[in-house]
Amino acid sequence: MRLDRQPGSRRSGTLAVLALLVGSVLVQGEARAAPLSQRDARATITISGRVGCSAGPFVGLWVVSTGGGAGWAHWTKTGPAEQVVNAASSYSRTFTTSLPTTVTLHIGCTGSPHKWGMPLSTESVTVNASASLNTWCSVGNGSCTAFSPPPATWPADWAGPSFCGTHPGPSGAPFTGNVLAGVATCGTGWEGPNGNYQGGITYNGVTFDSLGYQCVEYASRYFYFVTGNSAPTPGAGWASNWAWTTSQKFRQYGVSAGGGSGGSNTFASTIVPGDIISMWDEASNQGKIGHVGVVQSVAMSAGNGTITIADENAAPNGQDVVNVRGGLMTSGSYTQFQWIYGLPDPRL
Repeated sequence: MRLDRQPGSRRSGTLAVLALLVGSVLVQGEARAAPLSQRDARATITISGRVGCSAGPFVGLWVVSTGGGAGWAHWTKTGPAEQVVNAASSYSRTFTTSLPTTVTLHIGCTGSPHKWGMPLSTESVTVNASASLNTWCSVGNGSCTAFSPPPATWPADWAGPSFCGTHPGPSGAPFTGNVLAGVATCGTGWEGPNGNYQGGITYNGVTFDSLGYQCVEYASRYFYFVTGNSAPTPGAGWASNWAWTTSQKFRQYGVSAGGGSGGSNTFASTIVPGDIISMWDEASNQGKIGHVGVVQSVAMSAGNGTITIADENAAPNGQDVVNVRGGLMTSGSYTQFQWIYGLPDPRL
């Protein structure tokens, strides 16, 4: 740093250097203490708020502070009375820092607290005291909307058994008795071409199925409930390409081999609870009417076992089974399968 000296004022230049070294200001040739407002003020503050991920779960938050005090925030999932799309949480960190300080939130979406699947960051904001900073992170876009009001809330059980009786209208449809991760199966068992045409099923402006409580309705409602994302509709009542079509819109999730026109009958370790699995018979090929459900449980031993799925417009109790023998899967006439994985685990 260069310090210009006033002509003929050697003492003033020396005092100026001393003033800089000791944090003073030069006033009429004397070194006086700088006012308190010009010094760094240290204080204990709390940064807190709401945080959520468009595809969950939210797994951790690190607070960065340029004035010192960076560290992990304590956080808890939102209580049972409400849900903000998915994995909404309250967080808080109390620390001592120099004010003003610039704060950035580093947020983990998906994965685990020990290994974040998608690390994201907010824009930075300067604070002079404790502050409430809410943020919403879009996993698909890889970005966070910094410090905006949290999304609107609605009852945590909106997709539960009461949903069946109130959608698509006041009379609704029966609850079939199965609930996975808060999402109930509705309608009746498969009754041929005349069953489960109650009309379009929508919630919060999102259409799950234009016909009624078809299998696509349950897969799409479940997907929306656990991720906050609206699945594309492959075709009215057509389910065999649900997994592929959805995976192409939301590429943060994995999809099994086969591409847009194929499938597999070989069991794989990526089939776990929470996956959404499409199926069809080999003769019809993908894109024809098939079936789709959500993996509820997997029981395997030495290449044999069962995959239980939650579904609609099939068994009257809202559950069906994919059988695995010698590592190969079948479900009735269905011999081809494709599944989307990496969704939140319903067991957590």
